[in-house]
Amino acid sequence: MKQSDAATEAGVQARILASLGSGRLVNLVGPLGVGKTQVAAGLDGAVVVDMSQRHASSELRNALSSGAGIVAADSVDSPQAVAATAWSVRRAEVPVLVVSRRPLLSWDEWTGDEVSAVGFGPRSDADIDALAVRCQVTDPAHRDLVVRLAMGIPLLARAACRALHAGSPAVPAGPVADRVARVVHDRLARERPAGQQWQRALSLLASVGPGDEELLAAPSEVFATLAELSVVTHTELGLGVAEPYRMILDLAHRWRRPLEHRSALTRAAARNGRLLSVTRDRRQQAQLVEHGLFLADEPAIRDMLFPPARQPTPIEQAGPGDADDVERLGRRWARQGGFDLKRSDRIVGRWLEYAPEAFHLARDPEGRPIGVATAIPLGEATVAGIEPLLQQHTASLLAGPGQAAGVLVASAFCEQPEVHASILRHMISLGVQHGRIVVCTPNPAYQRFVEALGFAHHGAARDDVYRCGRSPEIYSQDFAPDALPGWLEALSRSTPGPRSTDRGLGDLVGDALEDIHDPEALARSPLLTFEHTPTVSHLRGWLRAAVEALAASHNPAQAEAGQILLQYHLHRAPAHHVVARQLHLTRSTYFRRRQQGLEALTGRFRAAVVETTGM
Repeated sequence: MKQSDAATEAGVQARILASLGSGRLVNLVGPLGVGKTQVAAGLDGAVVVDMSQRHASSELRNALSSGAGIVAADSVDSPQAVAATAWSVRRAEVPVLVVSRRPLLSWDEWTGDEVSAVGFGPRSDADIDALAVRCQVTDPAHRDLVVRLAMGIPLLARAACRALHAGSPAVPAGPVADRVARVVHDRLARERPAGQQWQRALSLLASVGPGDEELLAAPSEVFATLAELSVVTHTELGLGVAEPYRMILDLAHRWRRPLEHRSALTRAAARNGRLLSVTRDRRQQAQLVEHGLFLADEPAIRDMLFPPARQPTPIEQAGPGDADDVERLGRRWARQGGFDLKRSDRIVGRWLEYAPEAFHLARDPEGRPIGVATAIPLGEATVAGIEPLLQQHTASLLAGPGQAAGVLVASAFCEQPEVHASILRHMISLGVQHGRIVVCTPNPAYQRFVEALGFAHHGAARDDVYRCGRSPEIYSQDFAPDALPGWLEALSRSTPGPRSTDRGLGDLVGDALEDIHDPEALARSPLLTFEHTPTVSHLRGWLRAAVEALAASHNPAQAEAGQILLQYHLHRAPAHHVVARQLHLTRSTYFRRRQQGLEALTGRFRAAVVETTGM
């Protein structure tokens, strides 16, 4: 066992022993597969009884009457195991350790009992990587996959290692995730009666995000069963699935039933839009918008906003005593962006002076600030703070007659990707609640992100305000309630449009071009079913050759269209407006040429299908 693993378990065991010394009942609580049984079994002189097995009740009573030093009731996860353990423990005269996925106090049988809880959480990524090495997974890419899927849960890591040894490919992740998902379902079956309905409903819930009974279209008893599973969470929009189990079940669902998966997202997105159209509470609208962005299933949006996170991160408005933390995190934000530090300090100081309410902090589990964002209310009172950023665009972006004031998002920083995503979602939520959002950023990654969100681009600021070699680009999006459903629908890749036959192939070609540098995403493309593009490498090669041929066309318009696709997709230009500038094209001409290029590529693909199949 690696030293850090042993140290983690030893620390939990010490807390258990301390709690047993001061109370009669201790509850070791942790998620499915984290290694609770191993911790209990490692206690010196412990007798462990698996309450998921037949005759466990009599075994527990015998152990409690045997005079053993420590008696541990393990796997107390089903209603039957909970009831049997409660009956036996209440009659015991010795301290007892109860091992469970859910806290004992969440069950009716334990209401009012004096229970001392000891939590046991996921391991570090380094521990999981070391576990993969011990399982003889030596390929670095394979180990990275194990770490990404397990997210600190040893049971999932071992299942992923077995899948790789059995020959499952690492790209795409679906085959490995499917084998891991079977282990999750098998372990969850110990919590509930036998039957498959809840398993299908759980996979659907993992794919569509928060879901209520209407969305899942499952019988009431199935919804009730899901609600009691240890991996299921309760949110304001319905039930959800905790990570990493959600990610694993979703990947397996995508791989096993791709059409069913896409249809589920489409149905959920349509229903989300209907709810948005009748909801007038701004806070609820913000929650539905967040869910709608998840359902859009656009990789650029998913990657930025919804990376798997081990736990939710609260984001709250900074208070008067947080100024030092705001300035400290502001300097780290400036260093990350390559900004001039003195210039950035002056800008942050100006924000603190004119809009101290603009700062929002993310905190770690111990309450320490680890991330910051700035959302400045747009209005006359804050002009002095926003004019240095918006410069010549200031007057036009202040609220006009009948227009929501909105907020200006000027910074968003955290070094942890999952917390950074929480900050970005919080900023969008603020924009929805205030009716409008304006974004000012010199960062090419953020520019690509807001373009993927369909924000309107107003152009660059006149000056390089941060002295980083790039002037900020200005974007905005109105969040009028009536416009929200249409905006989300436009973002959804699974929303069918007119002339679905022609657009269907065109959408697939466009999607593949967007994913050309992402082998895992490209491996999910339906274009791999055609004879001339049977593998990811064939599809990537065909796209590259087709774009290069279009860019070399003797027809000037076609060549221009090919150059746009070449620069933006193949050469990874930072943003559309950058390519438009390079080619000296207006915005309208640029996007018209780009659409012509995508249509030309679709025509070439269709011709290749006819040539290879005769269809």
